[in-house]
Amino acid sequence: MARHFFFYGTLRHDVARKAAVRLIEGLEIVGPASVRGRMFAKRDLRGAYPLLLRGGIGTVRGTVCRGGEAFTIRSLAALDRYEGAATAGGEYVRRPMTVLLDSGGSIIADAYLYNRRATADLVPIPHGDFARWLAETGERPFG
Repeated sequence: MARHFFFYGTLRHDVARKAAVRLIEGLEIVGPASVRGRMFAKRDLRGAYPLLLRGGIGTVRGTVCRGGEAFTIRSLAALDRYEGAATAGGEYVRRPMTVLLDSGGSIIADAYLYNRRATADLVPIPHGDFARWLAETGERPFG
């Protein structure tokens, strides 16, 4: 099941911990990329995680990965469960987005978008890079 994903948070290879590592270990890294949108962080007792909201003039940094032959509908369902996108009304929803590859060109990839309204408790990440934000703040990623 060849499918592309844009990961910008706890599923990025440079951020992933524990359960997330198992989910992405069979995916091939295509390369660094970006999308249009706004990024916020949400703090949780288990760590911080990012939220991607469509719209605005911001840029969100991440990585494009590709699921190859070993990637199945069960693999996709596991990603959806991890991201809270497995049921209607979940915290996230998986949607296709146009992603700009750092190597040039663009690709359509699935991204997990925040499925709620932005609230005052969310922390803006103006530069749109969750890994950089973690390094700057000393926060630990969810997981």
